[in-house]
Amino acid sequence: MSRRRKILLGGLLADEGLIASYPLGSNSNEAIGTTSGVDGSDTDMSYNGTEATFNGTTSLIEINDNDIFSFTDGSLNDEPFTFEFTITPSDVTSTQILIDKTKSANQNREYRVLLAIDKIFMRIHSNGTSDKVDGISIENVIISQENTVKITYDGSNTKEGINITVNGIVGTTYAGTTYIGMKSTSANVILGSQLDEGVTAFLYDGEMKNLEFYNYEKL
Repeated sequence: MSRRRKILLGGLLADEGLIASYPLGSNSNEAIGTTSGVDGSDTDMSYNGTEATFNGTTSLIEINDNDIFSFTDGSLNDEPFTFEFTITPSDVTSTQILIDKTKSANQNREYRVLLAIDKIFMRIHSNGTSDKVDGISIENVIISQENTVKITYDGSNTKEGINITVNGIVGTTYAGTTYIGMKSTSANVILGSQLDEGVTAFLYDGEMKNLEFYNYEKL
């Protein structure tokens, strides 16, 4: 299923399926401006003009919950999405969260993007519970180097619908067995950490820039 369409915004040709964009050069503001209330709120972030730095101990960006970040029709029928971003990690072996939309309370888990054992993991949760399936990149993420990442999901309610591209190399393996569909939850989107009932974990150590969310499978 595709929602892709090109439109003019301010005289520039834009992709209507691009629902949120975070350049992360000087702040965590959303750059398109078509959805209100989705600018980021920073904790111990720094910026150098081109990218954001997460310190691996306290840094995170919190984006308020909004329906644009939930890829479901509300009845456990998934909808497609694409996430694109560039990271320069200072550590690639420990488990670190890049994008998180989960809370443990009241079955509020949706999805999570992790960096672990040199790989990118795209995790989707079943009906808000701890049951989940993963797509795992075949290509390694390189430490202290810019790595471009593209994650797509076709909305098929299957783990095989996830595809991950790292540095232009396409390839995905899969893990997990229990999955029926994503639930729309009240969890905020957190960049660089888990933030569950005020408690952080799995904090990212490195840089990130050019984070974009699309509501279709961008092939």
